Amino acid sequence: VDGNRQSALTFDLVASPTARTTSIKLLAALAAKVGIRLQAYDVAGAYLNVPIEEAKSMKDTPTIYITLPDGKYGKLNRFLYGMKQSGLEWYFHHRQCLEELGYVASVVEPCVFVWRESNDHGTPLKENEEFHIVVTWVDDDLGMASSPAVEARYYNHMVARYGNVKRKTDTFTFVGVFVEHLECGAIRLSQPNYYKTLSDVSGIPL
Repeated sequence: VDGNRQSALTFDLVASPTARTTSIKLLAALAAKVGIRLQAYDVAGAYLNVPIEEAKSMKDTPTIYITLPDGKYGKLNRFLYGMKQSGLEWYFHHRQCLEELGYVASVVEPCVFVWRESNDHGTPLKENEEFHIVVTWVDDDLGMASSPAVEARYYNHMVARYGNVKRKTDTFTFVGVFVEHLECGAIRLSQPNYYKTLSDVSGIPL
């Protein structure tokens, strides 16, 4: 869908919350310090999981692969990629999914969610308490779980809710950042593709 051709009458808010890069770096630093491996998750076709509650229609255009008689409209039941409000609506939908599992959004960073075994979010973690921290970036999540059981609880709920959820660990790319777990326990964050693009554009060799 070409969002630039979308009528302003079909949306009001369009800004989609995304985590700060400092939140991603802090999560990686914390995981390395306590010796926990990060996991990344990608929900395939995320926006298509979000139902449209208010009435919305879209004229047939070359970017919508459906055939409608001239002058007719197709009623949308789900948000499509390219619609201006899809990212924000996905955030609300995904936040509700996490809250159903007992996750609580940070007051200062709405894209960081925390689950605690004690459900006591006003005090420091207790010794041996299970926890899970999830950082969201549109339809990508980055998680740090205290145990495999806690991570599996989250992942199984995601699969049951959304279907195709890709899980990545050890070495992966998250929002353009290459994440690599090293044998020494450290976590390396780098952007080799970005550096290569800068080198190609500037003509300065790496």
